[in-house]
Amino acid sequence: MATFSQADYSGNSYRSSRPDYDPALFAIIRDYHERGAGGGGENIMRLAADVACGTGQATVHLAELLGFERVVGVEPSQPMRTAAVQHPSITYVAGTDATAASAVEAALNLPPSAHALDLVTAAQCVHWFDMPAFFAQAHRLLKPGGRGTLAIWAYSIALIRGSPAASDALDDYVLRRLHGCWDERRTLLDAYYADPSFSPPAALFADPVRTMIPGPAHPNPVVFRKWTLPQLEAYLRTFSAYKTFKDRARAAAAAAAAAADANSEALGDSRLPQPPVPDPVDETMREVAAAVGLAPDADDALTRTLDIEWPVVLLMARTV
Repeated sequence: MATFSQADYSGNSYRSSRPDYDPALFAIIRDYHERGAGGGGENIMRLAADVACGTGQATVHLAELLGFERVVGVEPSQPMRTAAVQHPSITYVAGTDATAASAVEAALNLPPSAHALDLVTAAQCVHWFDMPAFFAQAHRLLKPGGRGTLAIWAYSIALIRGSPAASDALDDYVLRRLHGCWDERRTLLDAYYADPSFSPPAALFADPVRTMIPGPAHPNPVVFRKWTLPQLEAYLRTFSAYKTFKDRARAAAAAAAAAADANSEALGDSRLPQPPVPDPVDETMREVAAAVGLAPDADDALTRTLDIEWPVVLLMARTV
């Protein structure tokens, strides 16, 4: 997504303010992978790649929780790569969904189309992808014959436990206050990748699984946080659409100021200052605070925590 690659986008803010993934998510992926790749006597946790890895929030778990010997994080954004979690088993490289294979092969000193990887992941990102190109790239990297696993997952709008009104405020922030600032592909995420374009092609992948978490098979959430209001506010400010909103507001203010200056002689002292554009995060946080019964001047306004969770869709498939 182009916004995340802009030089003034803060990779450090993204890394510190986005929710992490519970180990249970990676246990689900491990179980699926072992059922397809295990039993042959080879090391099935040797090489992995995380495509559009951002600041490495999922990438680091491939090394630490799943124990992969080498992990390559592929990310087009320099600010994101600069802020990425460092680990001795991880190498971060520049690349996109359409160039991931060559980037990973170069990082691992593999020949083209080596089909050497055990796992390819993509977290919170494939709604921005050219899916046919990505599926082809993942298949080029993965071991054949069911020994290679593709795992894709994402979360959409957060829920605040015990407060439907606060959850509605977060819905309103995403769907109304930032309306028109999102890339149109955001709707694919809000539908939890139900679009057929996210189904792996049968010529390349088999045994596809689509799981909602929480859901019947996995009743406990795998993305959840206890956050204070300031932490929730920081998260809302990491959204690409929020940056687009702020950029547009600044550009509109600059244009209005320039027009006013150009007509200053005619307007004289009668010019009135333009009211500032309301900040959608500020408005949303006021609604959330009211919904959970927190007055701005309350003693615990900055320290009381909210239980927040994100529903997750997990897609997995094995190579043919």
